[in-house]
Order: sequence, then C-alpha cells, then structure tokens
Amino acid sequence: MTKNVSVQTFIRALLVGISIISIITFAYIVSYSSLPLVYDYESELRIKEQNIEEEADLAKKNSDRCSLMNIAYNLCELKLCEKDHFLATHYLVDLFKIIDGQYSESQRVQLFLFAGNIYRDCGQYNNSVRSYQRALADLNTLQNQALSSQNKKNKAIVLNNLGTTYYLMAKSAPTKNERINNFYAAKDFFEMANNFLAKNETTYLNKTIEKNIQQCLIELRFID
Repeated sequence: MTKNVSVQTFIRALLVGISIISIITFAYIVSYSSLPLVYDYESELRIKEQNIEEEADLAKKNSDRCSLMNIAYNLCELKLCEKDHFLATHYLVDLFKIIDGQYSESQRVQLFLFAGNIYRDCGQYNNSVRSYQRALADLNTLQNQALSSQNKKNKAIVLNNLGTTYYLMAKSAPTKNERINNFYAAKDFFEMANNFLAKNETTYLNKTIEKNIQQCLIELRFID
C-alpha cells in the first residue's frame, strides 16, 4: 500500500512538473516573439550614407563649398565606422581639395588633426605622423602670435595623439628594437603633452595623458 501511494505521488508530481515547464516554455516563446527586432547598425549606416550623398549632390549644384566640406568630414567618419579605410582616406583627400588652401591657421590645425586621426585609425601611421606634425607647426605659429590657454590645450591634444600613433606603431613593430624605440617616442610625446597642461587640474585630458605615460612604462618594463 505504501509503495502504491509513493508511485501515485511521484506520477502526480511529475505531471505537475511537466505542466509548469510547459507554461514557462510558452511564456518564454510569447515574450521572445514580442521583443523588438535586433538593431541593424549596418542599415542605419547605409541610410545615413544615402542621405549624405543626396546632400552632396545638392551642395554641388549650388556650389556650396562650406556644405561640401562638412559632407566630406561626415563621409570620412562614416567610412571609418564601416571600416572601409580606402574610401575613408579617399574622402579625406577630397576634403583637402574642396578646402583648397582657403582656411585660417586655426582651421588648418583642426584639419590636420582630423587627418591625423583618420590616417591613424586606418593604420597609415606615417601619414598620421606627418599630419600631426603639420598641425604642430601651425600651432607653433599661433602660439608666437598669442600664447593662449586654448592653444596650449590644442598642442597637448595633438602631442597626445602623436604619442598614441607611436604607441600603436610600437605594438605592431616587427622587431624588439623598433618596439622599444617607438614606445620611448610615444612616452616622450605624452610627457611633452603633459607639460602644456596645468598640473593642478584633473581634467579628462590630464588623466588620459597620465594613463598613457604609465601604459608606455608598463609596456617597456615587460617588453620581450
């Protein structure tokens, strides 16, 4: 009698368990089917590119150089997001053609800083270094005219980005000596950048540069 009760109890518990599992499974299926579709980032990029191209056609018809400059900037960044490095640098060349020397020295700084960033993220480190060097040359001219705090900050930004390029070059260098030399070069540029910032400030830029210096020291300590 005890055995029969135990078997009946087991069967009843098993049926209840199956029912609960069925309910949970159904609820999961219903909830999953009601979720929104996965975000399609690539589709958004294609739509954005199409909109930019339409703006470009209109700007060309109206000979709107300012709009064409902004469009070239946007296309560079868009192609960089798509990891299409060939077209990213292609649109960068277009940007220089559109501007055609018609910019102030402060605009030149921003242009060469932007170019350095694009080339760096495309892995064209030599072109990146040249662009940052051009930006520094213009900043030196501006600083001789007026040594403002903004000019100091801009120089720190360019030097930091130049250091970042050498850091990336070090990480991908084929030989130990090249890695060591590039890490030291990166550290030197980060330290120069740090010298242009107020020591009592704790801005994001200050913290970034200090972390970059420490990272170079760590890399040099454990280099193979």
